[in-house]
Amino acid sequence: MLNRVVVSEKNLKRFQEFQYEKFGKRYLDYRKHWESPLEEILSQVTFPMYLMLEQSFLCNLKCITCIHSDKHTGYKKKHLQKSVMPIDLLDSILAQAKSHSLPAISMHSNDEPLLLKDIDVRIKKCREADIMEIFLTTNGTLMNESVAEKIIQAGVSHVLFSIDAAEASTYEKIRGESFFDKVLLNIKNFNKIRNALNGGLYPIIRASFVVSRYNQTQINDFISKFSSFVDFIEFQSFQKFHTETDDFIPLGAKQVQDFSCSEVFKKLIIRANGDILPCCTWYGYDLVLGNVYRDKLEDIFNNNAQLNLIRENSLSKNYSLQSCQQCSKSFYAL
Repeated sequence: MLNRVVVSEKNLKRFQEFQYEKFGKRYLDYRKHWESPLEEILSQVTFPMYLMLEQSFLCNLKCITCIHSDKHTGYKKKHLQKSVMPIDLLDSILAQAKSHSLPAISMHSNDEPLLLKDIDVRIKKCREADIMEIFLTTNGTLMNESVAEKIIQAGVSHVLFSIDAAEASTYEKIRGESFFDKVLLNIKNFNKIRNALNGGLYPIIRASFVVSRYNQTQINDFISKFSSFVDFIEFQSFQKFHTETDDFIPLGAKQVQDFSCSEVFKKLIIRANGDILPCCTWYGYDLVLGNVYRDKLEDIFNNNAQLNLIRENSLSKNYSLQSCQQCSKSFYAL
């Protein structure tokens, strides 16, 4: 499903060594459990290894393949409240996370986290909760030098830039805005600031590229353009949403068969209103497992009947819930 191009093996190795020096066996256990066979994970893990937090459901772009585009108006009205996660809710989540030694967290789901002026404060709270890895995915348009310094100093460990194009004209077709040169400069500056502040140790920097019909001829160009100032590049399979994005499936791509979902064994997603979801795909919005205001994350992860059903279905690759059926048939790969 994912194809990774490592362009700075040295940086990744230094980061892993730093994490081991700081956290010791706890870090090694986390990485071991993450890579374990799905059947074994639940016997080893009683709390999510990774939480994804929707800071808001807001974005400053309307990318044509994304749920934020104008194609999904009806779905947005049904599911996408324009709310921001209150700090007291974040504090409640982090209290549970700390008590269970949560290994990893992300400051995003399907939102643009840099729209929040206090995103650095939220990252710092995660660091104070002793979470080992703190991820942030961004489109990069708002990553000016001031923001970069704040989030690096707050303790973010991974910054994932979502770009999907190797040239300005393709970027504008996909993103709907002519920000390619700005994003390119922002990532270059982010890398310089990272290197100046802590010798390039962290955060790890990724450039990502969802392969679609609009950009599939630019894979090699993307590697060439971004390799000099990121640590790795990730090419992600295209996931369609119902029939609304069929026109963007890459030419020659084949539907992924025998799809198995690993997300439901490792993570939970928490929306800005407290709703708990089993996965970060758009189909997952129909599968609310509970709400943090009334449910403990440990109880949801271990005892939720719907979540356990999804896990059983994933192991058998025979999905009984409509959302999971649709999701399992929605991935296309070259």
